[in-house]
Amino acid sequence: MQHAAAPIATGVLLYLLCMAYGIGFSSHYSTLALLSMMLVAIFVKNGLPGNQRLSLFSIHVGSIVTGWILVIGVLLLVGYATKTSAIFSRVTVFAWFLLNPVAILLAQWALQELLVHLVESGSNRRRVVIAGVNGVSKHLARNIFSDDRLGMQLLGFFEDRNPTRFGGL
Repeated sequence: MQHAAAPIATGVLLYLLCMAYGIGFSSHYSTLALLSMMLVAIFVKNGLPGNQRLSLFSIHVGSIVTGWILVIGVLLLVGYATKTSAIFSRVTVFAWFLLNPVAILLAQWALQELLVHLVESGSNRRRVVIAGVNGVSKHLARNIFSDDRLGMQLLGFFEDRNPTRFGGL
């Protein structure tokens, strides 16, 4: 689902800009939308980084912008080679070129928030059991309990050795 966020945002933004500027979404624009959606699926990074550190986010933004610049280059090359660039409204296409990275980020953010909400709601939790009781398994259990975004419900431990190993559970 996350792989579709960027291409869908690209096509929807072009459609909305055509409507906002009073341009019909003709077959030329739908072809442009489909071509750009395919190129975005190839060149633009999918999904936001799970870690909320600013450095990872800025790298992600950079990769989206870089991928979108590649898409723009291919689209301009195709428009030049087919002599069809004059068909399109320059204002609409320029606004689309500028706004699309923001639309991609917003779409990916909204989808990630939706997925986090679904996981945290508990309706789709995976039930897990940890085999063996030791320091590592206790640490794993604490991590599972402390992060609802993992979507896991710890049912317990399997341990067939001495019951004193369960100390502190």
